[in-house]
Amino acid sequence: MKHLRSLALTMLLLAITLPVAAQLKAPAPPPPAAAPATGGAPQGPAGAGGPPQVDPLTREFRECIQKAQTAMQAAKADDPGAIHACLTAEIKRQDSRLANATQKVLKVIPPEARKKLETANADWRRYRGSECGFMADENGAPPANLQNADCRLRMTTLRAADLDNLASMLARQEAAFKAQQENSPAAPTAVSPPAAPAAPK
Repeated sequence: MKHLRSLALTMLLLAITLPVAAQLKAPAPPPPAAAPATGGAPQGPAGAGGPPQVDPLTREFRECIQKAQTAMQAAKADDPGAIHACLTAEIKRQDSRLANATQKVLKVIPPEARKKLETANADWRRYRGSECGFMADENGAPPANLQNADCRLRMTTLRAADLDNLASMLARQEAAFKAQQENSPAAPTAVSPPAAPAAPK
């Protein structure tokens, strides 16, 4: 049993320390409408000349995991408590990032969409609890509690990235609309601002 728990902890650590940005697959911003064709093959976010992928997990989390791994290797013993502390601290940081992203979206969507976003976020939090509770018991013994925390961290990181991307897209749309209004003296009332997309689920 101890060997199985050690193996599960090792596999979980490997999953945590993989680059998360590639797993999130956050959509790249759309190219400018007037961009000239280059004739080359399209490049992905990590391709040459494309924007570099950014790890959404914080430096503090990566350093915490590395420190815990180093200590376990030196002691030749597992320390699930140290890993769990790293995970729960990062969940709090990502929850804060999610709250900031939500506020950015709320500032650029119409009033009738704000209640929908608040409802969507409440529904999402309930889903996160149900999904991760199904995956593993939050209050169970290691590695179950670690698997639950890892699930909550990954879901929170993805949700924060989704809302960050939405806020950026809406800000670009608003800036483009304002520029169009300033450069179009004729019939300014004939142009309507872009409608806000539905909040991501």
